Amino acid sequence: ALGREGGVPFEIVKPVLQSVSPKKLYTLEKTNPLIIDKTDELWMRHCGKDFRGATPQEFESWRELYWKKHDERENRLKSLTAAISKGVNRQKDGESPVIIDI
Repeated sequence: ALGREGGVPFEIVKPVLQSVSPKKLYTLEKTNPLIIDKTDELWMRHCGKDFRGATPQEFESWRELYWKKHDERENRLKSLTAAISKGVNRQKDGESPVIIDI
């Protein structure tokens, strides 16, 4: 276990954790909850890479911010995909195309 007595100290595994994906980091935190309070810097890096300019609100961790922005991005993608599909279906039905504002 990470960060536990008798386990691997966080400082030793930190370089490895710096190279894992956000999803893998989240999974590791779930199985090793003692490291959660030590991974904020890693989440800040992921936010900087994937969501430039995003900063957490008061009492919001970088981890929470990352997943909030991730979900927002996924929802926008789903909405855009649905709008494009709707436009394609309209064209197939002979209706005039719909312009999608991004």
